[in-house]
Amino acid sequence: MKLALILLLLIANCPLYAQKAAPAYSPLQWDSLFTELEKRGGEEEMIEKMPAALASLSENTPDSAAACLYFWAANAAQYDQNYPQAHQYYQKALLAAPETSPLHYKTQLERANLLTEESQYPAAETLYKNILRALPDSSLTYAQALKNLANLYADLEQTDDAEPLYRQALDLHSKYQRRQTRPYADCITDFASLLQENAQYQQAELLYREAITIYKKLRLDNHPQYATILNNMGIMYRKTNREAEAEALYKKNLDIDRRNYGENHPYYANTLTSLAALYNNQKRYAESETLFRQALEIHRKTVGEKHPYYLRSLVNLAMFFMSTGELQQAQNTMLQANASYLSVFGERNGNYLHTLNGLAEIHLQRRQTADSATAANYALQSLRLNWG
Repeated sequence: MKLALILLLLIANCPLYAQKAAPAYSPLQWDSLFTELEKRGGEEEMIEKMPAALASLSENTPDSAAACLYFWAANAAQYDQNYPQAHQYYQKALLAAPETSPLHYKTQLERANLLTEESQYPAAETLYKNILRALPDSSLTYAQALKNLANLYADLEQTDDAEPLYRQALDLHSKYQRRQTRPYADCITDFASLLQENAQYQQAELLYREAITIYKKLRLDNHPQYATILNNMGIMYRKTNREAEAEALYKKNLDIDRRNYGENHPYYANTLTSLAALYNNQKRYAESETLFRQALEIHRKTVGEKHPYYLRSLVNLAMFFMSTGELQQAQNTMLQANASYLSVFGERNGNYLHTLNGLAEIHLQRRQTADSATAANYALQSLRLNWG
């Protein structure tokens, strides 16, 4: 018995039989890993690995290496919608990175994106403009700041401000030989979305198809941004009566979102909304209402009731009730969206004006004298705010 025990102990301590320990990465190795994960949309894996990565930091870690890890920790927290933690890590990254380093400006760019997600538009706009003043136009971060500032203006429906920035960013990508890269594909996708919002469907489709070609060439056709392209094209096909093509794209997009984010994520909810709108067009009302309500609840839980995603979901639900003749429910829902837009964004916000027009239309549909007068007041208020 003793001999057997001795043999077991010897085997257990022998290098040939001992279980291999998990590799201990240095902060710079973690940075390389996270860079690769970000390229292929592996944010969920990044979140899982982040505690081990942060544990690799010590008092001997160079500031530049620590700054890189804090940057990725902030990215992971932002992806996970833990915005307070994201702000904390971005601040740590900024303190550790030299003020003139590329990482400093890259961190400022991501901070501006975070502020945009939180609907803090003036603060985000200021950060983007600071980056543009500080960097040469040859910098990739410069082009990305242009594109993201354009996105901000597009969110605020300031098309005349957004379009020239998209074109400038695309020109810079072409000038510096970046046409076959993901940043270029992302830029043409966002520009195509703006063109689509302005009913320039033919130009938008050409850009979407160019972006799809780049993503496939880069083997990123399972990337979250690729799913965004599919969703946007699906919306465009729905609006142009190509419904079978639209439904196929939405369902493919839901599969990609489910794999990348799970079903409790605002991006998944956005795709549900698109599919719900398609079913509404096809008079599949029960399926449509279920999906609209599911999307609204996901947005409420994940981004909160002041976020544009949630407010758009409210408007979508109100419009659904209008289409089915449930005018009292439509009015109540649209009033809720109207009050929230006014409170969060002010009376000159384009989405607030849309809710005024929606309320006017609801009151007109009710065809009662008092409602007609109320509708006229809403319409006049919208015109006054639009034209001054």
